[in-house]
Amino acid sequence: MNRAAAICLCVSLSLSRPLNAQDSAPTDIERSEQNANDEWARALWLSLPLSRASDAEVTAQFLLALKLADSKAPIYVSMGDAAAQLAYRQSVEDAFDSVQEEFASELRSELEQKLPPINLEDEEQVKAALKESLENSYSVLARNDATLDAIGKLVDASDNATSASVAYYLAAVAEDSNYLPAWFKLTKFSEGDAFDEFAQHFREDDPDNALPHYMIAGEHVRRNELDAALEATKAGNTKPNCRWYPAEFPAKFDLRYPQSEFLEQYEAVGEPMTAASLLSWRKRLEDLSAHEDPLHRSLRMTSSELVERAKVLRRNGRLRDSVDTLEAVRRMGYHLITVEPQDGLIMVTGLDVASSSYGLLREAYSDLEADAKITALDASQERLKVFRTEFSKALTDGRPTEEDVKLILLGEKNVVEEERIRLRQALVDSGIIEADDASD
Repeated sequence: MNRAAAICLCVSLSLSRPLNAQDSAPTDIERSEQNANDEWARALWLSLPLSRASDAEVTAQFLLALKLADSKAPIYVSMGDAAAQLAYRQSVEDAFDSVQEEFASELRSELEQKLPPINLEDEEQVKAALKESLENSYSVLARNDATLDAIGKLVDASDNATSASVAYYLAAVAEDSNYLPAWFKLTKFSEGDAFDEFAQHFREDDPDNALPHYMIAGEHVRRNELDAALEATKAGNTKPNCRWYPAEFPAKFDLRYPQSEFLEQYEAVGEPMTAASLLSWRKRLEDLSAHEDPLHRSLRMTSSELVERAKVLRRNGRLRDSVDTLEAVRRMGYHLITVEPQDGLIMVTGLDVASSSYGLLREAYSDLEADAKITALDASQERLKVFRTEFSKALTDGRPTEEDVKLILLGEKNVVEEERIRLRQALVDSGIIEADDASD
């Protein structure tokens, strides 16, 4: 996590939670019988912030699920994901606690200065004073020692969380050496020699997948090996698929929601929990920390560095080599846009990657007097423009309303699958894929 993101998170926490709020919810959840899927689902529930379970409770529950399960690799991957989220969640809560008191003190000081001179019966004056006090307090908050110390701990916790997760992903491949979701996670969260080993497994075990090649290209960029990065990108572009691997969830289990004030609001207490509801809450949690996903950073870094390389090649008179590089970047972007299963964050990364080379590529084609290529390039760019509009609409239309929360809890609304359907349709409506491809 970078410091700017941590500052935003610390400040936004104070905005989103009332002072001295006490969050609590029972962690017990009813279960009809002890079996692996029930215990795995219960572990996943406990790992969500909504449950307010401790690290020890979550770990113990995952261990129970592992003890009962025949197929342990999926549970280890879930455990790795949960370990990262728990460590991150605790660090966020610690950061909030340390910053909250400083903010309250600063706000009181500001109000003591602003309120006495004004007419408290004048609503507009009071609103203006409150607004200015809040703005000044947050400005001071972002600079004081307590905030900076909390940010440092938040950055360290992010690194420690990744280390904890990798241990569980390794346990998954120890159980099943062909378990691709674990190799994907290991490749995503590693660097150096470890990355080389994990990426080789991922690439060899999934030979038709472009994504491991793009991840390898990103590692080459980190090592300043741009020729190798270009070759890895081209290798990925030749593959028929681009696929990432979300963590698996138990398909069927028998659990009911526990007592809590939040669940009472939506009449969900005692109702059956579903895989769709668990998946929806997990997706929401992952989206909140998506800005820290190393895969998206790596893909964007590869695109940026290769485009810069193309500029240098052109300045050095190597126009065709420049075009070759830009075309590779653009194809990578298109491949990412059509990723399976559909994922908004990967797709928007692909959209930006594909668009990044357009202007330079068009200029190069013009220099080469390649009119047919200019026509084709402009047509493809128009499709991307349409897709950007349809993509934004697909995400906006899927934002859950207050009325949707109950449907999500009861499993009557699967926000993850509905989003994927809308994203597939956006690909069709923009002409990037055919309707028949979307239904496969």
